[in-house]
Amino acid sequence: MKNFITKSVVAVVTFMIGVAVATVGFVFLSPNYSSHLSDKNNTPESVPAASAFEDKATSLDENQITEISLERKECFGDCPVYKVVLRKDGTAIYTGMKYVRRIGEYRGKSDDYYFATLARLIKSQGYFTLKNNYSSAWSDQDTVVTSVVNGSERKTIENYGNEAPIKLWGIDMAIDAVVERISWERVKISKS
Repeated sequence: MKNFITKSVVAVVTFMIGVAVATVGFVFLSPNYSSHLSDKNNTPESVPAASAFEDKATSLDENQITEISLERKECFGDCPVYKVVLRKDGTAIYTGMKYVRRIGEYRGKSDDYYFATLARLIKSQGYFTLKNNYSSAWSDQDTVVTSVVNGSERKTIENYGNEAPIKLWGIDMAIDAVVERISWERVKISKS
């Protein structure tokens, strides 16, 4: 399991570096930015403010995120099938169905740091600006459903066949990494 966590962390870090490189490239290729490179009167008034490059993604208040969930659904093969719900108050619920180490319902407590870090990642990657559905033309692929509650708004994205932008994959991997850091306790089912 440590190997999985290490690979997940490396994947997320690699992804974040890629996003940083892409962002720098975008800024330098932006017509608004590059036109100022040749401006001999580069006064503060002639250079666009940083807010000129911001969008809805950066206006999201990560402190308003109260719930983050991830569900991996069945595919034709042996794809892991489970759902996890992480809440800002630290409560966590895991339900494993097939091809996972934990089958059944589990509860745990997530560290505040991990939830806050996931919320910052979700904000920085523009989760609320992504489409609600991504679908592959291929059949029998896995489906990953992520959902985030921000204030009174819930955003759910269904990603069939991993067709969403790479930033959603990075968010999914980060959620999975947090799941592995939680100490889970099996919920006992009472027989009536």
